[in-house]
Amino acid sequence: MASNGRFCGSCGHEMPTAATVAGKTANHSKKIVIIMAVVVLIGLAGLVAGVVWPRLQADSAATPTVAIAETSAKDEMEVVVAPTDSSEIIPAATTTPTDTASATGTLTTATLATESAALPTATPTTKPTLPPPPTPTPAVDEIVFQSNRDGDYEIYIMHINGDQQRPLTDNRADDQYPRVSPDGRRITFESNRDGNPEIYVMNRDGSDQTRLTFDSANDRLPTWSPDSQQITFQSGRSGVSDLYIINADGSDLRQVANTPAREGHTSWSVNDKLVFNASQELYWQIYVSNLDGSGRQQLTHTRIDEWSPEWSPDGSQILFMSEQGSSTNAGIYVMNADGSDARLLYNSAQEEWGPVWSGDGSKILFTVDQPDGSADIFMMNADGSNVYRVSERGGYPSWAGPQPSDYDGVTATIQDVEVIATANRTTSDLALRAGQTVIIEYIDGTWQAGPSPTWPPVGPEGDAQVPAKNTFPIPNQPVMSLIAGIDDGVPHFVGNRLEWTVEEDGYLWLGPNDDGIVDNSGVLFVRVTVLTPGDKP
Repeated sequence: MASNGRFCGSCGHEMPTAATVAGKTANHSKKIVIIMAVVVLIGLAGLVAGVVWPRLQADSAATPTVAIAETSAKDEMEVVVAPTDSSEIIPAATTTPTDTASATGTLTTATLATESAALPTATPTTKPTLPPPPTPTPAVDEIVFQSNRDGDYEIYIMHINGDQQRPLTDNRADDQYPRVSPDGRRITFESNRDGNPEIYVMNRDGSDQTRLTFDSANDRLPTWSPDSQQITFQSGRSGVSDLYIINADGSDLRQVANTPAREGHTSWSVNDKLVFNASQELYWQIYVSNLDGSGRQQLTHTRIDEWSPEWSPDGSQILFMSEQGSSTNAGIYVMNADGSDARLLYNSAQEEWGPVWSGDGSKILFTVDQPDGSADIFMMNADGSNVYRVSERGGYPSWAGPQPSDYDGVTATIQDVEVIATANRTTSDLALRAGQTVIIEYIDGTWQAGPSPTWPPVGPEGDAQVPAKNTFPIPNQPVMSLIAGIDDGVPHFVGNRLEWTVEEDGYLWLGPNDDGIVDNSGVLFVRVTVLTPGDKP
């Protein structure tokens, strides 16, 4: 997990200065030439004003025209991404995302002259200024994770497809092991910004970062209660690593149990049971207990290490790491809540760690160390199938669910749209209003890019299609994806699942992000959900 932390900063070059003229002697003949040139220019200006301009006005009145400035399809499709250091791959959008795109298409209409010689100057019409709507909290699932891409560990957030990555913390300390509250509003994490690892909380957008624990011992690996009101963590303040619970406002700190075993990495189930790993002898094993430490029960009984347990959202299963298959290469396992039916889900040649469930229990997020010392975030189905990389340079992911309570009074419009691969724009009849949230998700269909029919079609997970180029949201991950925009505007986002807040009124259009649309084939069916937020509670 070590990293050299390098990535490209500000780039550019110094513009050459204008050459200065040597010497300070004045040339009298040059002054004469300049005076004569000024006189000639004044004469020409008078000739244009008195003769040429009236004739041009008369010609314009006789033959009105409409001029259209055209833009090529390629210009409208192209999305520009700032270059990164070629020595390593950096995920796009590590800061607050901005729309980056090529020049927009411009429509210019000339004012038609009438028979009257004297007309008042036309006043251009503008769109009425609408009152700004409430800013909605993201109504989408996201992923919070840690990354040391800037030299020390910070907490980041991104969409579940890896897009729109932005930092939530920014300091010279290590901020690690984030966990999102079940209601999706807050994040607890570990930070050594005050000298040693302590437990902190912050809002989902990174605001209001607050320290909860104050002890010289290490307080680590926090996680939430199902009602998002309490936090459990491990601490060495008793002389050995034990489990503690504290309210989310920092009050009512209490120890779960005082045992001679070392305890850590706890998870709190919807049934108010704690699962954790503990070791009294040589190996880590999985245990469960009540919140006060009573009813302690050992679930695994092996002579190998088994650790990092996580309850499934419904409390019926436990995800964990185990060396059952190899003492040198642990894998990701799942078992029933009573410890029965343990089975392997995934194990690669590299080291996996930090597995966690998605909000609905259908997916599993985890981290895989890479040969270069970095770590990447992966996702798979709950049965271990369909493993794919979500993002590079990240680890210890946590699922951040939507916050429906922030959409009190929300109305939703849903429409299915057919997107044709050979058309650079498929215009829909969805009229959008500034402030609405648009979510575009794949439903069905396939399309192919380029002349080769052997390339696999794009599905919901975005299979590799076209050669990597800088129009993709994550460099060097080639996929033929969707683009979307409003009216004649440039694309807002690129990806297999799009979400953004509309900035101005207009009609939605969609298309493929491949320049060579003549060679494309196929049709995608997508579902467009338009959310109009009401007043926040």
